[in-house]
Amino acid sequence: MMRGKVQISPEPPTIDPLSILGLPFSHFHTLINQWGGHEALARMSTSQVCEKYVKPMTRDGGKSLCETYAESCNTERKILPAKADWFVSHSWGSGFLDAVEALQDFFTDKKLDFDTTIVWFDLFSNPQHNTSAKPFEWWKTTFMEAVKDIGNVVMILQPWQDPVPLKRTWCVYELYACHVTSSKFEFAITRAEKDAFLKWLPSHVEGFFMQFHDLTCSRSQATKKSDRKAIFEVIKSSIGFLELDLLVLTKVRAWVRNQIRCQQVLSEDREMWREVQRQFTEVENAFDEAVKRVKKVFGHKNANTLRFGSRYVGAFEQRQIKREKLVNRLTDDIKKERRRKWTRHFNVCGTRHAVE
Repeated sequence: MMRGKVQISPEPPTIDPLSILGLPFSHFHTLINQWGGHEALARMSTSQVCEKYVKPMTRDGGKSLCETYAESCNTERKILPAKADWFVSHSWGSGFLDAVEALQDFFTDKKLDFDTTIVWFDLFSNPQHNTSAKPFEWWKTTFMEAVKDIGNVVMILQPWQDPVPLKRTWCVYELYACHVTSSKFEFAITRAEKDAFLKWLPSHVEGFFMQFHDLTCSRSQATKKSDRKAIFEVIKSSIGFLELDLLVLTKVRAWVRNQIRCQQVLSEDREMWREVQRQFTEVENAFDEAVKRVKKVFGHKNANTLRFGSRYVGAFEQRQIKREKLVNRLTDDIKKERRRKWTRHFNVCGTRHAVE
C-alpha cells in the first residue's frame, strides 16, 4: 500500500522590520560640513546626496547609516543612533539643504535641543543598497507600527505654491499612517517660504482652496511602481482616495489656521489678520457645504468632489452671484454631471450589447 505524499505548507515570507533608529539633528550639520559644506551641497536633491555621499559611506556593510554607526560603536564622535522622536516625511527630489533648513526652523520654534532631538530621516535610517519591494502586509502592519512607535511625524511642506510631498505616494501614505495611529502630525517649512506664504495669503484666501482642489492622492507618484501599487491597495481597502484627499486638505487647513492665529499675536497689523481669519472661516464653510452636497449625490468615492468644492468657493469669494443662487447653481452642476455620468454608462453598455 502506497502512502500519499506529505504536503508541506510553504513558510510564510518573512516581513522585514522598519528600523526606528534615528540620528541627533545636530549630526545633520556635522555631515553637511563633512561633505563640503552648504556650498558643495547647494542645489543637490536628497536623491543626489544619497548617491554621492551616503551610499559610499555604507557600501561595505550594505546597511543604513544609522546601523553602520551603531555597529562601529563610534563613541569617539558620540554618534550613537537612538530611537527616533520625529519621523520626517519629505520628497527625495527636493533640495536636501531645504529640508534641513525647514527642520532647523521647525525645531527652533519648538525650542528643542538639536543634540537630543532624534530624527528618523529615511536617507540615514533606511538601507540604501539592494532595496526590495515591500509586500502589502508590510505597509499595512510593519510600517504603521513603526510610525506609531515614533509618535511624531513632520512633513516638509515646500515649495508652498506646489508642495511636492503631497504629490508623492510615500508621503501621502505617511500622513495617512499618522492619522491611523493617532500620532502627532505637523508641517515644517523654511522661514523664507513661510514669509512668502504669509505675504500672499491675505489677498488670496480663496486661492488657497483653488490651489489645493486638484490635489488628488490617486495621481500621486512613487519611484517604485511596486510601492505605489501596494500603497494604493491599502488605501482602497481602507479609507479610499476621496476621504484621503479630504484628510490631506484638513491637515493643511489646520496648519494655515494656526499660522493665521499666530499672526494675530505677532503681526503689527493684527486687524488685517483678524479679517483674514474671518474670510478663511467663511471660505472653509462654503467649501465644506459644497463637499457635503456632492457627497450626497455621488457618494464618498467621486473624484470630482474637490473640483466642485473649489468651483463653488471661487464663485462665492468673487461675489459673482448671491449665496442662495450659487447653492442652486452648484446643485444644477452636480445634477448635470450625474446625467453625463449615466449617459456615458448607458452608451458603453449599449455598445457592449451591440457587439455581443
